[in-house]
Amino acid sequence: MKYSDIKEICLKLEKGGCYFRHPKSDFVKILGQDTVDDLLKRGWIKDSPKLEAYWIDYHESCYEFGTLFRKMFNFIVNRKWMWFKIYVLQLWRVQLMWQKFRIACGHHYDWQDYEGVTDY
Repeated sequence: MKYSDIKEICLKLEKGGCYFRHPKSDFVKILGQDTVDDLLKRGWIKDSPKLEAYWIDYHESCYEFGTLFRKMFNFIVNRKWMWFKIYVLQLWRVQLMWQKFRIACGHHYDWQDYEGVTDY
């Protein structure tokens, strides 16, 4: 599949408001059955299990993006700097290491007071 085809698919999904997890009928309506079958065959989308929180879940079965397709989708529809920060720099890892260091030195964060939350 060419980059232009992938870009067209991602832009159609974004224009249709069909993001990471959405009902199967929306994928078919936006892309067509042939394209959905091709994405399923490639593993770029997959069946999504029902959420445990049934009151916020869709009333029909859903597809969700696979890991690779989610990265491609985010690269195409988001600003490149945002994608670079999330997938390349991974600044959240720096923050995690900083929090681990501070906890080891005796600092206590407010979020540690909640029940069931453990230290790293």
